Amino acid sequence: MKRKKITAVLLASLLGVSAAPVSVFAADSYTATEKAAYAAAVEKFAAEYAEDLAKYKEAITGNADIKLSIDDAGKQLIGMLAQGLDVSWLNDVSLTTNVSVKDNVMAETMAVNVNGGQICTVEYYFDLENSMVYMRMPELADGYIKMNLQELTNSAESVVASDTSLDVDMDMGDLLSGYTGFLENMPDAAVIQNLLNTYGDVFFNNVTDVESAGTQAVTAGGVSQDLTLLQGRIGANELIAMLKEAVTTAKSDEDLKGIVETVTGMMNDPAYTYDTFVAALDELEGEFEGTEEQQDDGSGFTLGAWVDANGEVVGHQFDFTDGTSTYTISSVSTADGDNRGYALQALLDGESFALEGSGQMSGDLLSGNYVLNVSGEDTVQIDVQNYDPAAAEEGMWKGVYTISAVPVVDSEGNSYDPLNGFQLQITADAQDKDSVSLGVGVLSSGVSLGAITLSSSNAGDVIEIPDLASLDNVYDLNSDEDGTRFENEMTLDTIMNNMTAAGIPDGFLETLINAVSGNGADTVDGTVNEETDMAGDTLDETPAA
Repeated sequence: MKRKKITAVLLASLLGVSAAPVSVFAADSYTATEKAAYAAAVEKFAAEYAEDLAKYKEAITGNADIKLSIDDAGKQLIGMLAQGLDVSWLNDVSLTTNVSVKDNVMAETMAVNVNGGQICTVEYYFDLENSMVYMRMPELADGYIKMNLQELTNSAESVVASDTSLDVDMDMGDLLSGYTGFLENMPDAAVIQNLLNTYGDVFFNNVTDVESAGTQAVTAGGVSQDLTLLQGRIGANELIAMLKEAVTTAKSDEDLKGIVETVTGMMNDPAYTYDTFVAALDELEGEFEGTEEQQDDGSGFTLGAWVDANGEVVGHQFDFTDGTSTYTISSVSTADGDNRGYALQALLDGESFALEGSGQMSGDLLSGNYVLNVSGEDTVQIDVQNYDPAAAEEGMWKGVYTISAVPVVDSEGNSYDPLNGFQLQITADAQDKDSVSLGVGVLSSGVSLGAITLSSSNAGDVIEIPDLASLDNVYDLNSDEDGTRFENEMTLDTIMNNMTAAGIPDGFLETLINAVSGNGADTVDGTVNEETDMAGDTLDETPAA
């Protein structure tokens, strides 16, 4: 039982090591090939880490923009589903945010926009040193609302206090201060690289090479290529030896100790210290008792790397057995001229999953079609347009992916679409490795209904922070007098004017509330909008021809 328990602990981590996509030139054995790939990946990661760390220590910045766009067909569908709610005036709604952390102050600004017009803005300033937060909505009032972070914490804790399943330390001030402190004490790139190489060596030193079966034709998505499968094996005894070595190394690793102490210090909880970390390692070490070397029973891991004629790794294979159950995961890419095949297959405890298909390269971009199969049945097809493999290797996702259901044939031989023509379309267009641009749209019979788009970046300007100690007009929420003064001085005029300028009809919010609550689409003056279908006919009329 102990051997199976320890084997299960390592399964997840080995999945990550063996199935990671890499593009390197192979040596003549599995361990040499994968060790070289791992070393190259670590070196690249360390270089990027050093670059990012230098930027973060100067100032943390980021921005994000999430937008909901509604097309004409989507407006018609909403009107039909929401009891005639008129959204013909609505093109898009968006939320724009900017965040920066500098000099122990975290600043955040948000703007709500409708049809490209700004409705309102919100500013937050978290004074981490003094555990205070200042908030301002210029369109509502000129001054700043001041709140104590600890009091916010107490309010949040009171919300979840009735739920005994939640055991959360919600000290926001400590959390934010700990975060900035952690950044200041982040290990340098050399330490990170050394740690990754140290424990990578522990892994690869316990892998036994398996003699190659030679070159064979491998087919993925109908595209065949001659490949060589290099394999290594980790038996049950090697697993135990690997884990023992990792634990022994960790207990005396000064670099690891420094990182653990920084993390546990940020948690600000006496239950989590470096000593408790070591105690956990001691407990794990105790699991090794009674695991002396035994006769090989065939359990363990078999790891594989597919290599092409140029020595480049183009796929991975992973097999695990505990003597009773077998798990297999493999992925491989094949090439024949401009044709590209791909197959991802998994057999997990009797259940099978496969994503397979092919495409063609046009210049640097790949377009093709792929099908998801679950337990022998095709379920989903994915049409891919203009995927950029080179950009993907640099951490940038680009391409258009249209997801639809595979037609189903009923018992009478009739074919039908289980999603009634609805499709999901994902558009990715990252401009660099520090940015994300992702759109998720809904289509009906190829016609766009609308989409949600998210754009974010780690770049941007540092938000200008006012002198929080010298603010003129501050409403302290701990003061009843300030609370009353805020209520008397705030006004909705600017926000209402902005809503009108954006094209939001009078009474729309009330109509929306009624529609969502199921009270009908009555307007404020009691008139009712005629409900229409997507063809424009009133619902009590005979449809237009």
